[in-house]
Amino acid sequence: MGDAVTRVNATRNQRPIRSRRKVWVRRSIIAIGLVAVLVVGGVVADYYYLGSLVNRVSVGSLQKAGATENILLIGSTDRCALKVQNKAYGLCSAGVNGVNSDIDMVLHLDPSTGHVSLLSIPRDLFVPNARIIGANKIDAALYEGPTQLIKAIEEDFAIPINHFVVLNFDTFANVVNALGGVKMYFPVPIFDQESDLNIERKGCYDLDGYHALEVVRARHLQIQPIPSNHSLTSREYDAPTSSCECWRRRSPHGA
Repeated sequence: MGDAVTRVNATRNQRPIRSRRKVWVRRSIIAIGLVAVLVVGGVVADYYYLGSLVNRVSVGSLQKAGATENILLIGSTDRCALKVQNKAYGLCSAGVNGVNSDIDMVLHLDPSTGHVSLLSIPRDLFVPNARIIGANKIDAALYEGPTQLIKAIEEDFAIPINHFVVLNFDTFANVVNALGGVKMYFPVPIFDQESDLNIERKGCYDLDGYHALEVVRARHLQIQPIPSNHSLTSREYDAPTSSCECWRRRSPHGA
């Protein structure tokens, strides 16, 4: 009789423990499910947000992609397309309404090897068919639309273009912000009164879209203890190079 009472009491004491375990497990599953929903929702929202930054247009002369792909990257100077006018870069209302491609780069992707290569076409390169009416600098082709620029590159360089991306000042800054900014290493202080670029001391800097634009638009460097041929084109390559330099200097084996 005593043993039976003991077993009954022990069973009664175990019931609350088992019940609490079930509640804890149930709550844990619900919490994990909520976290998963939030993560998936955040990824989806970020995907649609980044997609909203892209304005898709149809152009002619694009070729169907094969085993490899070529993407034409264009940097447009179209001030009249800007949502926010900036006197430092010229105002559309003041007659600065030219449309040129300061940057013409072909990004070549080869999925079979995993290699990526980048060809930069100098903007002042004179070609016979930049405009419909005839010869001009390659950057002048964009004035007649991306189709004309793509056609000129395909004919003059025998490079089939499968896709193209064009950025102006606004969209360049937006892309940099969407990526969370860029890191750049400046080996010397740099100042440009026209673009408002003002790097007072050497080192690594986290640049948002606005300040990254100051760098790529800097053309009147007043402090320039670097080679005089360090032109606008060479600065376009500085972002990835400088980012690597920042990470190298922060690593234990960096300088």
